Amino acid sequence: MSHRRSITVRPSHVAPLLLAIAGLVHPFPAQAAAQEPSSQGETPADAAPVTPPPASEPPATEMAKGDEVGAPPRVTDTSDMDPALVSFLAERVAAVEAEPDDVEARRDLGLAYEANSIWTLADVAYSQAIELAPDAKEWLFRRGVVRHAIGDLGPALEDLRAAGEAFKNTPVVQARLGDVLRLAGELEESEAAWRRAIAAEANQPQEIHYAQSRVGLAQTLLDLEQPAEARALAEEALQLDPNYRLAHFVRGRALRDLGEIEEAEVALALGENAFGGFPPDPHSARLGVASRGFSRQMMNIENLVESNRLPEASKMLEEMLVERGDDHMVQNLAARVALRSGNRVSAREMLQKSLELSPDEPLTLVEACLLEIDDANQFLAQLAPLQFQVSQAAQGLGAPLDAATQANFEQRITALRKQGAPLAEKAVEYGRRASEIAPLVGRNRFWFGIAQRTQAGFEADPNKVNQMLQAALQSLTTAGKL
Repeated sequence: MSHRRSITVRPSHVAPLLLAIAGLVHPFPAQAAAQEPSSQGETPADAAPVTPPPASEPPATEMAKGDEVGAPPRVTDTSDMDPALVSFLAERVAAVEAEPDDVEARRDLGLAYEANSIWTLADVAYSQAIELAPDAKEWLFRRGVVRHAIGDLGPALEDLRAAGEAFKNTPVVQARLGDVLRLAGELEESEAAWRRAIAAEANQPQEIHYAQSRVGLAQTLLDLEQPAEARALAEEALQLDPNYRLAHFVRGRALRDLGEIEEAEVALALGENAFGGFPPDPHSARLGVASRGFSRQMMNIENLVESNRLPEASKMLEEMLVERGDDHMVQNLAARVALRSGNRVSAREMLQKSLELSPDEPLTLVEACLLEIDDANQFLAQLAPLQFQVSQAAQGLGAPLDAATQANFEQRITALRKQGAPLAEKAVEYGRRASEIAPLVGRNRFWFGIAQRTQAGFEADPNKVNQMLQAALQSLTTAGKL
């Protein structure tokens, strides 16, 4: 049976797809016999010389093709735009006006608009470039991407289908096609495109597996009511990138469909505020160069982090820290990159700097809470089995412990509690503050509850452990309701 959904898509329903999310890895394959036509005709060697008309009179020839495709699109109102972006776009427009037949100038203008989320003008610039060089199919791909961002799903699908036919072994092209097909309700075609994206990984010069493609296929399989395989794909994606939030979210949906409600709620909370990504885009290096303005740069770095392209994110952040080191969100982002790169010391320092700059920022408080929980759990992982063995022996349920072993265990338990309890206490404090500042944000309540549960693991008094666990359960229940 064919699976097709009827969907009405409006621009407001299609979140702007944040491009430049991954760097240049593998360029588009060369196309056989796909050379761009020259804008200049060739003159036979034995042709009679032609006397040009006087300089004051224009040549009586047909209009140049660059003039036929129209003037370059431009932003009409720049009053609210970053001056650096206004200047940059003006330079790109001027380059097209100086050489209307220069297809690369038209493409560069399209990239400039796309990189700064000016989707409609990017569409026009790419269309002009395609008219000048219709055989360069990769620009159909670019136009399809921006048309998707605008919400023009039909034209986007037409472009991406054509690009998908030309670039069957380029993962990002098949992934983008699969994504739009899913939005269009063409679920079986979408599944096939995502599977081609995954299969194409083996055909690259260096085989790389992308979490994004597995999550994309999993989403389509959920729509096709195949939650078991969707769960397996999401878990495979998390093995490739444990911090990919959308993988957590999709896994949560699959678990919920499979009836595993409690585990699903945890996974869905871990996937809160997730957005999707795609395999590396061959144009992302040029898009990254073309982005301007602080907000756009932050967005680009966020996308690189979500795509696990940490060296590139770190390089961009180094420059931003020099220019805007007193911005708490720059410090926050730098801390997350440091943490995901394994540099916990730098991450802690940057989070503290961010909190000094803005003590009541919930996002930073939650990140600090997560760091303390993670550090505390390293001690808890050693503490829990020791406590269990001592408890079992005391109740006569396990092997008895001799006096020396008992003393050794108790000494180690005391040391681990002393090391881990302060970390858990800090986590609880950060979580509490985030929950008090933004009480209606489920993520804040969730991590506050996890911090409380972690703290209970270090407590020696059984009555206090009970109280802490009850408080943790209350926080987690509240988070679930939000």
